[in-house]
Amino acid sequence: MFLNNTGTYAGTGLLYMNIGGTAGNGTGIAISANGTYVGAYLDLRRGGSSQFSIDPTNGVVTGLQVQLSGNFSQTGATTFSTGTGAVTLNGPVTVSGTNTFATGTGNISLNGSIVTNVIQTGAVNFSTGTGTVTLNGNTSVVSGKTVSVGGGTAIKSIELGTCTQSGFATTTCSAASGSTTGINFTNTTVTDSITISAENNVGATAGRVCHVDTITAGPTGSFRINCTANPGTGLIWNVLVIRR
Repeated sequence: MFLNNTGTYAGTGLLYMNIGGTAGNGTGIAISANGTYVGAYLDLRRGGSSQFSIDPTNGVVTGLQVQLSGNFSQTGATTFSTGTGAVTLNGPVTVSGTNTFATGTGNISLNGSIVTNVIQTGAVNFSTGTGTVTLNGNTSVVSGKTVSVGGGTAIKSIELGTCTQSGFATTTCSAASGSTTGINFTNTTVTDSITISAENNVGATAGRVCHVDTITAGPTGSFRINCTANPGTGLIWNVLVIRR
């Protein structure tokens, strides 16, 4: 069937099919092709250029805007690809099950808050920009890892505890002495940096210079507070240990 209009067309359709009556089933328009057919099933043209076509190789091809008021659904191991223009997802987006979400090398902007955990696995890195970083929760560095500041010596751990003065000019602080709290002597090394300051001055004698010496490595580690004279029995020292 060939329909040709050479004038200015203003009708309701050169080809018009009305399925009237009530109810019914079947197919309004059917196109049946042989198993090796590669031509177009349908080709809608304007000014000689194809606007909308369907063929066995490319499927549906159109340069027109497609507006959907219903759902769009795919099944099976099929893919979905867009052009290089901007893509806007106006509703909530969910990546189901164990499927992943990957990006290219461009920047990622997250304008809202992250309300779930962020977990990394494997030998991957995490880096921030040059702005301020605020850690609002408790922060831990796991055993065997270090913290470096400004390219300086890496710090393995920082411990804050106490050691009680024995009543002599020298006091050995260790787990065995029972005079300490908050210090893990198992990991003590001779390169530890240990700083002391008096927690209180009750019973203390002024002018007694004290310093830390004789550090013994773990597992039965210890260090000594050495004073020029007894600074006061029961004096509690705050002890800061930086392990590198």
